[in-house]
Order: sequence, then C-alpha cells, then structure tokens
Amino acid sequence: MAKLSSHSVTAEVIRFMSPQSERTNLYVTGLMELKLSSEQIYIKLHTVFSEFGLLYEIQVFPSTKHGPQEEEDKDHAEISSRSYYAFVKFYSSFAAAKAVATLNKKYLIHGKLLKVSFATRKVKDDYPLHYSACCSLAQYYLGFNGWSSHVVHIHEDKDHGDPTLVRFLCATKLNIPKHHITCEGIGLSENTFPDVNDLRSRLEAIKKTRRNSFSRAMENAFQQIALVVLSNGKVAVELCSEKPDEMVFLVDLLRKQIIEVNNVEGLEEEMTEKQDNSVIPKDGSLLDAMNNEILLDLMMDI
Repeated sequence: MAKLSSHSVTAEVIRFMSPQSERTNLYVTGLMELKLSSEQIYIKLHTVFSEFGLLYEIQVFPSTKHGPQEEEDKDHAEISSRSYYAFVKFYSSFAAAKAVATLNKKYLIHGKLLKVSFATRKVKDDYPLHYSACCSLAQYYLGFNGWSSHVVHIHEDKDHGDPTLVRFLCATKLNIPKHHITCEGIGLSENTFPDVNDLRSRLEAIKKTRRNSFSRAMENAFQQIALVVLSNGKVAVELCSEKPDEMVFLVDLLRKQIIEVNNVEGLEEEMTEKQDNSVIPKDGSLLDAMNNEILLDLMMDI
C-alpha cells in the first residue's frame, strides 16, 4: 500500500491484495478475565471495529501472563480461558488510525478498557484476494452499482488426455463506468471426478470447475486495478501498469484454443446409454434440470 499527500488531503492506494502494511494491523489487549468465548470476543470486536472501515480479518488468541511474542515460544505456558488478545486488520490505514485514536483506552467491553495500538508483526508476502473479498472491497468503496462484470468466453479444455479431469478456461470483463475503467481477466480451474461412468459426478465437477474458473478470472481482473482513497472520503480508480504473469500465460493459452461457450450438449444420449433407466428418466428431464442448475449457478455467481 502506497501513500500520497497534497496539502491537507492525503491519499492511500489500496490494491486487491492481502493488506500487509503495519499501519493496517492493530494489536488489541485489555480483554482480561472475561466470561466470553473466543467466538463471542470475535463478534464484539467485529461490531466495534467495523464502524471505522472494512475489515480484512480479526484473529483472537487466548492470553497468558506472557506477551504475544513470548507466547509463540512457550508451548506449555498456562493459558487463562477468559483472557484474550487480538489482531484486527483493516484494508485502509486511514481506518486503522481512526480506530486507534477513538478506541485506545477509551472503550469498554464488559467493563474492561481496551488497549489498541499498531501491531509490529512480521510482514508477510501479499497475495491476491479471493473473489468474495474482491467483491466486498469493490462494493465498499465503489458502491453496489459502481462496478459490474460479465463472462466474455468460457471454454472447456479437453486436450489433456485424462477422462476423469475437467478443465475450464474463463475470460471475464470488469467494468467501472464512473471512472471509465474496463479490464479483462483470465481464469483457469480444473477438478477430477472418480468414475468416468458416473455422469452425475461429472456434471458436478463441470459445475464446480466453471464456477471456480469464473472466480479466478475475476480475481485476475481485480488485480489490474487499484483504489486511490483520499482522506476526504473520495475514491478514484487507476489501472495498474503491469499485468500479472498468470494472465499473460493464460491469454496465450486461450489464443491457441477455439473459444466457445460449452454446454453439456450430447450428454443426454451418453446418460441414456450408461445409466440405468430406472434411475434416469428416458426423457432426459434429470439431465435438463442439472444443466439448468449449472447455468443458473454460474449466472448467479456472475
């Protein structure tokens, strides 16, 4: 995450990646001698901290008489089941700073005063957000109607020689009309099913693989943009200069394929030949229902 400044207005750049800046990660203590489970602590912290901005994650740990750094090296330390500490991570450093200023030694949970500070945990490598997290981040800063997506192509790759393998390539387009931004994403997904004669498991594998290829294509598209968030609340969107290496590889792969939308046409005859008629209706109604379910699920995910 990068920061920019101009006079009294500052800005930060938020990518669709896991936030790793120390200025987005908070260390919360003061959760001592509480008759609450870790799940209840999580819910309370989420309710309190989400007032300041979108949360990436909350981690709650049982506390000991040692600090969190020492605790990692003391596997046999005595743990109190009613005392905790937590790490709360935001996407935005602005939100994290506001939470520290507002809550540190000023907010009570069950009569216990919270202590909130910036964490000093070791920064890990960042990685792309999952599709659901990308959607949450986009909707939070751009609004529900501030962006849209659709499938450009989805193609089943059958050139692998494995009859139990299902592989799909998907191309999607991400549109952010207010900021005049359009970018494409490419996703690859594959799954296996145990029995080539079990058409139901094959259809389920197709359904899952299509959905996953779409999700990965959208993750790929979101990686190509960055949110520029100003301290006055305004948000801009910029295209990133470099495309992920994965996208370059998949674009080349798609160019070698004949792109077409693959339905499960022709499977009705295959089902009739391979399945017992007492289980599969001769009119193919079960197959039609499963086909419709696959397509409906894909459209709902989109």
